[in-house]
Amino acid sequence: MTDEAWIGLTGTPGTGKTTVAHLLNECSVYSVSELSKQHGCLGEIDSHDMSREIDIDSLNNSLEKQGINLQLKGSASSCETVIIEGHLSHLLPVSAIVILRCEPDILHERLNSRNWSSEKIRENTEWELMGGPWIELVNHKNNDLPIIEIDGSDNSPEEIVQIIEKWLKKGLPLTSFAEIDWMKKVVDN
Repeated sequence: MTDEAWIGLTGTPGTGKTTVAHLLNECSVYSVSELSKQHGCLGEIDSHDMSREIDIDSLNNSLEKQGINLQLKGSASSCETVIIEGHLSHLLPVSAIVILRCEPDILHERLNSRNWSSEKIRENTEWELMGGPWIELVNHKNNDLPIIEIDGSDNSPEEIVQIIEKWLKKGLPLTSFAEIDWMKKVVDN
């Protein structure tokens, strides 16, 4: 693995971020939610969908001010890689990004099995169809970081972990920009 890699593990809700993060045994894992709570960057509970908005700009400023390495390293084990898991992790001061993707129909099934509202399922499957985190990365300061995009539609979480571990061992090489294009697949069918 690389020296002190701070990896943002991102993707649309339902793509497998949390499951994959906890299977990365050689890494310390922190969620964007827990970091937001630690730094007082969580908003009030939204009665519409019972979620709490994260003030990503305040969290980013707080982590940059304190130094993300200092903030996390003190509580991390001796591992060299820290995973920051969450659908906003690509917007934090990380050194590389893993984007998990999932075919919209499969994602719809996953979110439906969580008993999400049809509106929330539609919003998230549309977000995935449009490219998910890539949309936010185009004009973000993290757009020049090493990024790997992984299709988790047919890969098991264990297979995704193997792909990530190989990428880490290779030294986080740059990959092509947004290789997965669900829109093209829909148009071609």
